Amino acid sequence: MDSMFVNRLNICFALSLIILISMVIAPCASARVSGSLDWSAGHYDAREAGASVEEADYFSQKYSLWFHSKGRILNGRGGEYQIALGGEWTDFNTDITVAGIQSELEVDTSKVLYEGDFVFAPGGLPFRMHLYSRDMNKARFEYDNNFFSDGSFNELIITEKNGRILTPDIVTDTDDGTQIVTGVSLVLGIRNGSYLGRYRDILSHFPKLFLDYKETYVKDLETFNPSHYKDREMAFVSLNKKHNWLHYRFFDHTDELNPAENEERSMIVLGNINQFMVREWVNLTNWIKISSDGSYVKQVTPNLPSEREKSYSLNFFLKTSQSNWKSNLYSSLTRVEETDSLKREAVIPFFAHGDINRNSSFRTTLIGSMEKENRPFALISQERAENNFYSSTRFDLNKTGKYKLSPVLEVETVNGNWYGNGSAFKAGVAVTTNRKIVKDFHFLTELDFSYISEEDNATLLRDLSYWQITCDNRFTKDLNSRLRYGVEADFSYGSGETTDGVVNYIKARSISGITGNSSGSGSGLYISDSLFRSDITVFVDHVSVNRMKNRIAVTSKYLEFDNENFEQYSLEHRLDYSEKAMSVSILNVLGMGDNLSTSMLGFSGDSTKKMGSYFDGYALNSSALVGYSLSRNWGASLKFIFDMVNSDRANEGGIHYELEQEQLYQKFVVNGRVRKLYSVEQILKYEVFEPELGETSEKWMLAIIGNYYPKIWSRLGAKTRLQQDVETGTLEAGYGLYSDFIFSKLTAGIEYEYGMRTEDDLGLVMDRDEQRWQVNIKKTF
Repeated sequence: MDSMFVNRLNICFALSLIILISMVIAPCASARVSGSLDWSAGHYDAREAGASVEEADYFSQKYSLWFHSKGRILNGRGGEYQIALGGEWTDFNTDITVAGIQSELEVDTSKVLYEGDFVFAPGGLPFRMHLYSRDMNKARFEYDNNFFSDGSFNELIITEKNGRILTPDIVTDTDDGTQIVTGVSLVLGIRNGSYLGRYRDILSHFPKLFLDYKETYVKDLETFNPSHYKDREMAFVSLNKKHNWLHYRFFDHTDELNPAENEERSMIVLGNINQFMVREWVNLTNWIKISSDGSYVKQVTPNLPSEREKSYSLNFFLKTSQSNWKSNLYSSLTRVEETDSLKREAVIPFFAHGDINRNSSFRTTLIGSMEKENRPFALISQERAENNFYSSTRFDLNKTGKYKLSPVLEVETVNGNWYGNGSAFKAGVAVTTNRKIVKDFHFLTELDFSYISEEDNATLLRDLSYWQITCDNRFTKDLNSRLRYGVEADFSYGSGETTDGVVNYIKARSISGITGNSSGSGSGLYISDSLFRSDITVFVDHVSVNRMKNRIAVTSKYLEFDNENFEQYSLEHRLDYSEKAMSVSILNVLGMGDNLSTSMLGFSGDSTKKMGSYFDGYALNSSALVGYSLSRNWGASLKFIFDMVNSDRANEGGIHYELEQEQLYQKFVVNGRVRKLYSVEQILKYEVFEPELGETSEKWMLAIIGNYYPKIWSRLGAKTRLQQDVETGTLEAGYGLYSDFIFSKLTAGIEYEYGMRTEDDLGLVMDRDEQRWQVNIKKTF
C-alpha cells in the first residue's frame, strides 16, 4: 500500500474520530486553542593571523497552532476522550564557510499535528476499547558542531593546543517529519463498574480476551539523516483457564530506505504468561507452586531469504516452601534453527536450602545442562555436543555456638567434543565466629582442596590434571568502640597443567591483579607448572570523637608462576571526615614491586595514559578532596591529585599533579519568598606533567562566572576565562555576556562570547580570534 495513501488514511481516521466524538460528548468537553512561535538567530566567526578561517550564520523559526479538547463520554458512563488538531511550520537557513569553502544548509517544512484518543468503557459491560491515532512529533533543531573542531569554552576545561576556543552552536539540521502512531486495543471479559442487568450471568461467562494492534509510521526525508520506515505490532491474548494464556504476537519492520533491515517476527506462547508478559504461578497446594509455558518464535528477513530463525522453548518452574526448607526448580528446553545451524539446549537448575535442626542448616545446588549444535552447511561440517553437570552442597553446623563449621563439597563433569572433556571436584571446610555471640572479634578460615582433570580439544592438549589447595583467612578485632585492626591472608598452591577453560564452575585461583593479566580465571589461561600465591593485608581502622575515619593498610602480594616470581607491596592511607559544613576525603597509595598497574593503584585516567599501564618499580598516588559550605551563601571545594611513577620501562615514568579549586557565593533576598539575587563563582585549575624523557607540560586555567537576577523573571550573566599552556607559551582568554528573560508564556535570551589565543613560541600555533552571538525568543499561548 502506498505510504502517502496510508498517511492520508490515518489522518482521515483521526478527523472522523474527532467529529464522531464531538457529536456525542460535546456538552462534556473542555477545549482550548494553543500555539507557539520560536525564533533563533546566531553568528560565529574565527580568524587566524587576521584571516578568516571559519564563519557561520543561521536563522531558524518555528510556528505551531493546534486545537485540543478532552472530556468524558456520557458523563463518564461511556468512557473518556482526548482530541487535538493543528499544524506546524519549520524553517532554518545556515551559511557556513570553512577554509574558503562555502556551504548552505536550508530546510523548509510543514506538517499537520493531530491526535485522537478514544476510550470506550461502558459501565457494566465486560469490555474496554481504546482507539488512538496521533502525530504530535514537533520539530527540534539540532546544533551540530561536526563542521568545526572541538571547542571548550562552555566546558571550562584545559584544552589541548590547536583546539577551538568557543563552541559555535549553529543550527545544522532538524528532527521532525511524519511520525504517526495508530492503534486499537480491545479487552473483553473484564468488569467496568457494577452491572446488575438481566444479562449479568451471561456476560460473566465471557472469556477474557486482549486484542492490541499498533502501527508506527516514520518519514523524514528532508533532513541530512533521512529515515523512512513502518513498524507494525499485533497481539492476540486469550485466557482460556484461570492462569493459562494463549498468545499470538506479530512484529513487522519495513525500511523503505534500507530494505536489508526489513524484519518479520511472529511468536506463539501458551502457558502461565499473562498479557503483560509477566509469569504467573499456580498454587497446587499451600506449599507447592508451578508455572510452565511453551513458545514458538519465527524470525525472517524478507529481502534476505537466507537469514531466518525458528526457535522452540519449553519451561517448567517449580517452587516448594515448608516451614524449615525451600526449593526451586527452573528447567528449560530450547531448540533454535538458523540458516546454517541447529542448536538444542536443555538446562535444569535446582536449588534447595533449609534447616536440619535448630543448630544446623544446608544449601544445595544441582545444575544439569545438555547442548548440541549441528552446522551441516558450514565450510567444514561441524557437530558440537556438550553435557555438563554440577553439584554443590554446603552445611552450616553449630549455628548456635561461638564457632560455626561449614563443610562444602562440589563436583562437576563435562563431556563434549568442542571444548573437551573434564571433571573436577572441590572439598573444603570453613570455620567462622558467630557474630550474634562473639561481639569483640571475628575471624573466618576457609580451607579448600580442588582437583581438575581435562582433555582440552581447543589447544590440542591432552590428559591435563591440576590440583590446588587454598586457604583464605579473615580476622578483625575491636580494641574499643573507636579502634579496630584486622588481617586478611589468602594463600593458594597448585601443581600440574590446566587451561582453566573446560570446566565451568570449579576454577583455578586467578592470577589477575598481580601479573597485569586482566583475563583472570575461566578464560583459557594456561598453567603448565606449579603456582603459589599469597595476598596478605594488615589494616587498622580508627574513628575519632569528631567522626573522622582513618584507615591504614599494608598489603603484600607474591606470585610464583611458570618459573617466574612477582612481588608487590603497597601502603595505603584513607581519611574520611564529614560534618554539616565540611567534608574531607584523602587517599594515599604507595606501591612498589613487579608489574605494577597504575589503574590498580587508583591513578586518574589522564595520568594512566601518560605514564603507561604496567611497569616495574614504585609508584605513589595521592588525592584529596575538600568541600566546605559555611551556609547556603558560601561554598568552596579543593581537589588535589599527585601521581609519581619510577618505572624501568623507557619513557613511562614521571610526575603528574593537578589542582582544582572552586568557590561559590550566592546572595538571597526575601520579598514575599526567598529568591536568589546574584551569584559569583570562581574556578582555578592547574596541571603539570614531568616525564622521565621529554619536555614538561604545564597548564593553568582561571574562570570567573557571575549572574545577577534583578527580577525573578530575569538574569544578567557574565563569564571570563584565562588559560595558558606554559610549555608552548600560548595564552587563551575569553569572556561572555548573557541575558535571559523567563515568563510563563514568553522566554527570551541573548548571549555574546569572544575568545582569543596568542601565537606559540615555535610559530606552530597562530594568533586566533573567535566571537559568536545568539538570540532566542519563544512565545507560547
